[in-house]
This record gives sequence, structure tokens and C-alpha cells, in this order.
Amino acid sequence: MRILVTRPSPDGERTAEALTAMGHEALLAPMLEIRFETDVLIDLTGATALAFTSRNGVRAAHAHAAFDALSKLKTYCVGEATAEEAKASGFQSVVCADGDVAALARSIVAAGETGPILHLRGRHAAGDLSGDLEREGIESCAAILYRSEPVPALPRIAETGLSTGQIDAILFYSPRTAKTFVNILKDDALISARTTPCLCLSDTIAKPLRAAGFERVKVSVTPDAASLMALVADESASQQRHTPTT
Repeated sequence: MRILVTRPSPDGERTAEALTAMGHEALLAPMLEIRFETDVLIDLTGATALAFTSRNGVRAAHAHAAFDALSKLKTYCVGEATAEEAKASGFQSVVCADGDVAALARSIVAAGETGPILHLRGRHAAGDLSGDLEREGIESCAAILYRSEPVPALPRIAETGLSTGQIDAILFYSPRTAKTFVNILKDDALISARTTPCLCLSDTIAKPLRAAGFERVKVSVTPDAASLMALVADESASQQRHTPTT
């Protein structure tokens, strides 16, 4: 299959490598540009642990001047990929949740944390970790360490591929990438894209696509990369079964 990857760099390149290893052709069309806020003051006063809801949060923290102090705090991560990034970056005590913000909050509660929990995040974060924790009586605060800016247009090769029906599937990893994709599509590409399989990491990501009239939106069983790659494999097998033989 020829698959459009909407994930920002550098994760988009990693996804492309995984798809290539599966025998697919990957086209990179990142919908967001990630920019670190390196001059943000992080107040560590009283903080008992950190929480990350994205790999980019980990990367931004690693690039921050306060990293040495941050790395010594117990670190809760939303899922396996974020936890791996934290370990590789040098965070010393990493706990992995099951892949979404609600699971992250449950993990922090189950550990008996009382807070304050410092959530290092982007300007636009999925879910409401602070709200989930505060409902459990756990104090939390947030520091915004990066922002993700929507791109103004699709790469030409991606737009042409969609317009001519030469894209077999599109991968979506976040609600903002899905919303940005819908917003920047031009008419010809939009008409074709609405019938192209859209493979999503979660129902939340799928919602803006369905609302825009996309007809073939599919969601992975669990919100993790392995499950999404399994969905890619299922879609590939399905398309092969429906390809006419000569």
C-alpha cells in the first residue's frame, strides 16, 4: 500500500521506517510543526513527580535547562512509546501507563501519589490530566514546554496522490493532526480523501474525520503503535482480497 503519514517529525520518520519494513510505501505529510519553549520557567517547588502525555513533552524537557533536576523525579508516562523516550532521555524512574490520559491518571492514583504532580506538556494537550487528578484529591500543575503549529498546506506529492486516488490509506496519531488535515484539504483532494481508509489511534482522533464526511474511518483496538500497525496489516490484507485478478 501507499500510505500517507500525517505525524510530525521525528515520529513520522519512525513510522515511515516501520511501514517500509512491512513492505509499504510511506509518504510523509506532517500536519504539525513542533517548536520547543526553551525559555519557560519551570517551578519545581514541592513537586513529587512528573507526568508526560507525549514524547514531545519528554523531548522538550530533555532540551530544557532544568533537565538535571527534572530527571531525578519519578516520571509517569502515558504509554510505552513515551516511557521509552523518557528512559532513553535519562529520566531515572519511569512508570508506564496503558496508553491514554485516563490510564495515566489511574496509574498515578494507584501509586498513592498526593502531589503536586508536574505535567510537562504542549500548548494543546489531549485529555484533562489535571482535572482527572484533582477529582481524586491529587494536586497538579502544568508547564507548557512546546507548541505544535498547523502547517498551511499539504506537500505537493501528497495532494497529488490524494487527488488522483493513488493513496491507499492515511495514518492519524492525534486529534489535531486529523483536524488540520481536514482544514487544509483542497476540493479535488478532499473528494478523493473522503473514500480513502483513515486509520486512527483512537476514537477521539477519528471524530473530526467522521464529522467531515470521511467514509472509511477505522480505529485501532488499543491506542498504541503496535495496534495501529496491526490495523494497517488488516487493511492491506482487505485491499488485496478486493483487488481484481487478471
